[in-house]
Amino acid sequence: GVGGVARPCFSDSVISYYGTATELSKAGTPYSAYFNDKAVFVVGNTATFYNENLVKSTLSLNNYCNALAYNSEYLLIGNGTFTNYVDPINKNLVTSTRLSMYEAYNKMGGSIIPNYGVFAGGETPDSDTGQASGSPSNDICIFSTNLTKTTRTYSGGCYGGSILSSDKYALIGPGSQWSGNAKYNPTAISSSLTITNCVDDHGRINYAVGRAGTKGLFAGGYQHGYGSYIRLDIVNAFDLTNLTRTGASPLSKPTRNLSGTYSDNISLIGGGDTNESNASPLVAGYDKNLTKIDVAPLQTGRYRLSGNKVGKYHLFAGGYDGNNGSKNIVEVYTE
Repeated sequence: GVGGVARPCFSDSVISYYGTATELSKAGTPYSAYFNDKAVFVVGNTATFYNENLVKSTLSLNNYCNALAYNSEYLLIGNGTFTNYVDPINKNLVTSTRLSMYEAYNKMGGSIIPNYGVFAGGETPDSDTGQASGSPSNDICIFSTNLTKTTRTYSGGCYGGSILSSDKYALIGPGSQWSGNAKYNPTAISSSLTITNCVDDHGRINYAVGRAGTKGLFAGGYQHGYGSYIRLDIVNAFDLTNLTRTGASPLSKPTRNLSGTYSDNISLIGGGDTNESNASPLVAGYDKNLTKIDVAPLQTGRYRLSGNKVGKYHLFAGGYDGNNGSKNIVEVYTE
């Protein structure tokens, strides 16, 4: 491998450690997307792109990114903290006229369903101070490929949640609610913009999302509420064709602040922290049958990193080490 020894693991697919790609242009915790056949990582006002050959390019944004969504025509940059505007960037990397959301938000989730970029949830500001209120939003803000805005609402709004995406559904995962407790049940929005409430058995924050084929994963995280604050090793899966839930083998250690990747064959769940000072290098693979696969660890343990995939490559980018130092490392696995 490049920058490390390749250590293959087998099921009905093959995954091996490849090495490192060129570093992110800015260190920290990235928002990630797959846009215009490139893996995109955004830290602050800097976007780093990798093509299927891992060639890197960089774009300076007009404003800081606080949420990231995309559709087939536009990368959608949700700006700032408690602001209500979105900067759309087209395939030529030209920024179009600024759009507005329904309200100002913080800690939103962002993703895609066919033809639509989706922002969901978030924390609304205090009406007097404009600062954090702890009040979650139940708004879903949707932008089509011609940048038409549509809104929906969902039950049990939350902030700090993540969104799984597939060809049929975006699945809005758990997150924090007004009481400080974690929302349990995901909400699905279909490609026809229909809302469906799903059932899960673990409220959590700071978890990973991943997808292997039609199986979407919620992995690890932090269960909090009612005085209970514990890391989780639990991995729950949803069939993204019919929204049925099943379990998968747990992570090897309870972990929060980890991240996952999407693929037709295998999802990798990696990094995170297993205690207050340990940045984990561990990576687990789950194939499309939810079989757990042992995978070589990251060479640099990091938490609050971001996973992505382009071509045959799974990428884990950015994050923080055990000394709370921001990193711009990009480690790569190959199918």
